[in-house]
Amino acid sequence: LAPDCDAYWDYCLDELARYDVPALVDYVLCICSSGQKTPAVSKLAYCGFSNGTAQGFAALALHPGLSQRIGCFIALSPAVAVNSIQESLVRSLIESRLHMIYVLFGRRHMLGITSTAQRLLSPEFFAWSMDKAVRFLFGWRMEHINQEEKARVYQHTYSYSSVKQVVHWFQMIQSGSPGLKMWDTNVTPSRHAHRKPPVYDTRRISTEDCKIHCWVGTKDTLVDAGGLVDVLPEGATVTHVEGLTHLEMMWAEGLDEGVFREVEARIREAFA
Repeated sequence: LAPDCDAYWDYCLDELARYDVPALVDYVLCICSSGQKTPAVSKLAYCGFSNGTAQGFAALALHPGLSQRIGCFIALSPAVAVNSIQESLVRSLIESRLHMIYVLFGRRHMLGITSTAQRLLSPEFFAWSMDKAVRFLFGWRMEHINQEEKARVYQHTYSYSSVKQVVHWFQMIQSGSPGLKMWDTNVTPSRHAHRKPPVYDTRRISTEDCKIHCWVGTKDTLVDAGGLVDVLPEGATVTHVEGLTHLEMMWAEGLDEGVFREVEARIREAFA
């Protein structure tokens, strides 16, 4: 399939969990064990941020044996329980008929114009635009990343995602209950409200083989910190980081001396 084909973009969280995450884990373990002088590696540490955590949780719930190949799961801004969005354009889209998102954005990649903006705008102006956008959409002030750092790291913030995956996230937010749900083929809210798509049973993930550690900012308006207890398996830990928003969990000043040191310690502990 080629990127200019609709079928190339016909994926959501379900395909990422069913195919991509297991393939990624198997590939890394294979590469790490391929050297003649390298002992076989049977487990790895999985570090995910936001959507990457959702993929990890869904894959572990879908493939119970995967926990025997992932020794430690680090989840930054764990998008396994999500809040409703504050009053904004995004909120209006979520509450509208979801098929309108396809009308507005097509059926391929979401906001493809962003890559063009990155090429045309200076890093400083692109960073300023990003700040304005996340403030308008999510209410984040992004005060814990300095301007020079924003000009550098914001260039790596945007990643291509399918429109279908965005619709899938809107379905989960629209459901009004915590937890990851499978794709609902019906995107008409009037009927969607009367049915419940299958749920990824993340509470049954084995933490005996796979240690799960989550970090969430106290100003993260996307993650439902209170709802995490209802969807995480027994034995998973949650650490609340004072004052950080969703994106700041990657690039806030001082993370290397705080959160990232804790992450390293958890990984070393899991493989000791």
